[in-house]
Amino acid sequence: VQNKKRMMYDEHAAFMDFTAFDLDQPVYVNSIREPLERYASHYYYVRDNVQNSQRHLCPANKMQGTGLADCLNAVQAGNCTMTECSVTLYLTRFFCGNDGPCHDAESRASLREALFNIFYQYAAVGYLENLKDTWYVLEQRMPSWFAGGSNHVRARPANRHVPAGHSSRAVTSL
Repeated sequence: VQNKKRMMYDEHAAFMDFTAFDLDQPVYVNSIREPLERYASHYYYVRDNVQNSQRHLCPANKMQGTGLADCLNAVQAGNCTMTECSVTLYLTRFFCGNDGPCHDAESRASLREALFNIFYQYAAVGYLENLKDTWYVLEQRMPSWFAGGSNHVRARPANRHVPAGHSSRAVTSL
């Protein structure tokens, strides 16, 4: 039996099934933005800051100055397409991985695989907006790695990409 060294890898990396290569499966943990908060943040970031070469993601003549709730209401009313409000489904890609159904991040099969991996392959997945709670879960699930970590976590600053008076909570009422 080889003496295995403990190692932590901190990187944006898609899920990978190491057992398919006859390797030990690592313990996965992840912290993500709360999905609606991330969606709202990304919408306003793209709307207000995208370089001219990427303006097709949020055409100035349609959505410039439009709040996210108004954009989504316009989609429901048929006045614009989801393109103006779209955000890539990067979370599905990260949690699904790179195999089979994962090549189409918008497919139901990809979502099912991502959810399976979250529930059965990850020791913990937490929200950055609740980082102290996330650290508490990590301390409980993996104490030899994370014991005492929640004592050093500060509150996350307010979302700088969502304009004052706008929030993802408006989206949940649609």
